[in-house]
Order: sequence, then structure tokens, then C-alpha cells
Amino acid sequence: MMIRTAAPLGSTSTPRTPSSIKAAQYFNIALALLAWFSLVLRFILSFQEGGLHAVFISLSYFTILSNILLGCVVTALAFNPRRDGPKFRWLRLGAVVQIAITGIIFVLVLAPLYTPETTPTGWQAFLNYSLHYIVPSMSVVGWLVFGPRRRITVGVVFSVLIIPAIWFIYTLIHGVIEPRAFSGASYPYPFINVDELGYLVVGVNTVVIAAFALVIGFIFMGLERLMSKAPIEEVRVVDIDEPPSATR
Repeated sequence: MMIRTAAPLGSTSTPRTPSSIKAAQYFNIALALLAWFSLVLRFILSFQEGGLHAVFISLSYFTILSNILLGCVVTALAFNPRRDGPKFRWLRLGAVVQIAITGIIFVLVLAPLYTPETTPTGWQAFLNYSLHYIVPSMSVVGWLVFGPRRRITVGVVFSVLIIPAIWFIYTLIHGVIEPRAFSGASYPYPFINVDELGYLVVGVNTVVIAAFALVIGFIFMGLERLMSKAPIEEVRVVDIDEPPSATR
């Protein structure tokens, strides 16, 4: 099958060798299976707790949104570890940054709020570790080890805020339309709980998180440059399944 894709931003795109491409495929397959299994299990448990409405509510959590995006991206990379293109560059970096933010905020802000009574057990404990620790960690490690690299530009970094911005606006509107939908609260996370903090504090919290996301994006861009020292070239379109001589 021939796949049309934009060439990398340098001549050292990754993965490069047949063995590294296979390793990247196996890694992305494993990560995709874990992410989708965890998400499906989350939806099943939500359905058992409150039917389709509970499943819909679970989609309002940024944890679920970021894991869905990550699952889509690594599934695509499992079929083609060197997949590229302007839209995919945005989705790839957005998935890694957002899943990293999910893990970091959970560890620093949400996990300390657990008490012995509220600590998840059973399958809920598995989902807690899978969606908040394992998938985010594997995602960052997979990007560092396998790439694909030479994909990030300044514009791509700023574009990763589009999906979180849409989610944030939706969350504010949903909190007004359907109050107390999240275990008695109108908002899924305490740092955006307008009822308790007010719009000003929530706005400040959101700006801080957005700035943090940009910092992570630029760190990834810097790491990419360090790990791939080839000079930046113009983006061109190639048929990656054809031999190098057939590149257009």
C-alpha cells in the first residue's frame, strides 16, 4: 500500500532502519492496545454505574479525551511508524503534550487529594494507574525512542492548545447546563470548579496550565533538535513505500 506523506524537516527522520521501524510498530501496537483496552473498560464501568449518560459524562474528563487522542495517534503509527503530514504533526505533538499534561497534573494536583476512603480499588485502581501513569509515561518514552522526529515547528507547538481550548469552553458551558454531573460537582476537576473558585481564579489556573503545555511543547521541540542534528529542509511530499530513487 502506498502512503503519501510529507517529508521530515531534516534528513534524519526516525525510525530509519527496517529493525527500528519494526520495533516502533510493536511498541505502538502495545501502547494502542493498552490505551484502547483501558478506555473501553472505563466506558463499560461507567455504563454499569449510570448507563449511557454516565458514559457521556466520562467523555467530559480531559484524561479520557487525551487518552482517546493518544490511542488514535499510536494506532496510526502502528500501521506506519514514519507517518507524516501537517495535520498529523499537529495531532502527534498534541497527543504527546496532552497526555503528558494529564499525567503531570494528576500526580501533582489530583493524586494528593485521595483519601483512604476515595482511593480506587479493583478495576478502578487499574484504570487509575493505566490512564494516569502507564499510558502517559509510555507515550513520552515512545516519542523519545522511536519518534517520528523532525516534525515539530513553532506553529505546531502553539497549535496543540486548540483541542484543550475547545474542551475548556465545552466544560464551562456543560457545567452551567448540567450542574452536579460529576459526583455532585458541576465541573470535572477542582482547579476549574467555577462554583467554588469563580471565573477569575479558574481563568488564571487555565492560563497557567496552557503556559505549562507550551513549555512542554517547546521542550519537546528542543529535544527533537538535539536528537536529530540534520539541517532543516523544505517540506516536500514523498511516497515512503517506494525506494529513495522514486521520491518525488
